[in-house]
Amino acid sequence: MSIQTEISFSNMKPGGLHDYSSTYRISTFCVDQVDENVPPSPEQARALAALPQDIATLSSLTDLVTPMALRVAVTLRIFDFIDSGHRTLPSLIDAVDAHAQMLEKLLDHLCFIDVLRLTDDRYELTTVGSLLVRKNDAIGTTAALDLASVAGKLEMAVTELLHAVRTGETVCQGFFGEDVWRHLNSGSYTDADMEVFATGSRVPDLDFLVEGFDWANVGHVVDVGGNTGTVVQALLDRYVTLHATVIDLQCFTGLARQLLARFSARCKVRTQSFFDPLPEGGDVYLLSAILSDWPAQDASRILRNCVHAAGSGGRVVVSELHLNGYFLDPAQPTRTDLLLAASMHAPDRPIEEIMELADAVGLKHVATTKSRIRSILEFRCR
Repeated sequence: MSIQTEISFSNMKPGGLHDYSSTYRISTFCVDQVDENVPPSPEQARALAALPQDIATLSSLTDLVTPMALRVAVTLRIFDFIDSGHRTLPSLIDAVDAHAQMLEKLLDHLCFIDVLRLTDDRYELTTVGSLLVRKNDAIGTTAALDLASVAGKLEMAVTELLHAVRTGETVCQGFFGEDVWRHLNSGSYTDADMEVFATGSRVPDLDFLVEGFDWANVGHVVDVGGNTGTVVQALLDRYVTLHATVIDLQCFTGLARQLLARFSARCKVRTQSFFDPLPEGGDVYLLSAILSDWPAQDASRILRNCVHAAGSGGRVVVSELHLNGYFLDPAQPTRTDLLLAASMHAPDRPIEEIMELADAVGLKHVATTKSRIRSILEFRCR
């Protein structure tokens, strides 16, 4: 049977955010004895002795309510409304258009975790809470937390970590039933949604890609999987004689055409999958941060398509990001490693493996240059 034990403890800090004093009724262990006067075993006694601190730690580690409460608050723009002057409960109920009792419970918890403060029936932002006001967000945090945004929905895919661990597929495959790129291209999102998503994204170490290869002697680059055109924009700005073609799915090419409109005389945008035959005629076929999203078999297909389009003597440039170095959180390095491995097929594929894949499809390695987080590998078609 299950023996219930009441434990009172204070000055615990779940998440390190707030002191509290409470009494928990917890199920400490299950035993077969009917007689509750039978003393616990040594193992059970040790478990009971450690319960207060261990349960506080476990509660902090496993909590789902607080992460979701913050996401709901960002989605409802509660921090923005408070920042703009809606600081009483009735005012926030009207502004947010939410259920009054549930909103009050949410606000109570936001105060408890110190992102809000309630003083004389008026809500105020704490220092941490002010970071969740959209106009103050310089790094895309609010977009990632907004459950209605593209980034916010992709973030929730981590709830399918079990699928990734069991199958080796990505969490997006488990969450959406398809890979992230098919999902983004499924028509579920408007151009406005994708524009917000693109605005919150950036190309890591773009300057190194622009300056770390001899683009000045390239006539025409085909950016295979060029997304919204950010890389090509930087290249065309820097090299005024360079021409370019951007290739990607419909969900990205509309934005790419807008971004690159001023280069219409030197740039074309083409909507297609890079698993289909690529247009011929480019001097260099660029794959920037593409292969890491795909398992080896698909990465080979992409490389082979570049070889067929480039032709004998043509060049293929593979520039991969080494994301473990870019996203490394010294406080939680294993968290970063797990998240990347669950989100991408090869977030830090070794250069040697890329060279093997390239060699197998008829590419000869010419040169490699590296920064801390990006490598540029030049190949020539045999």
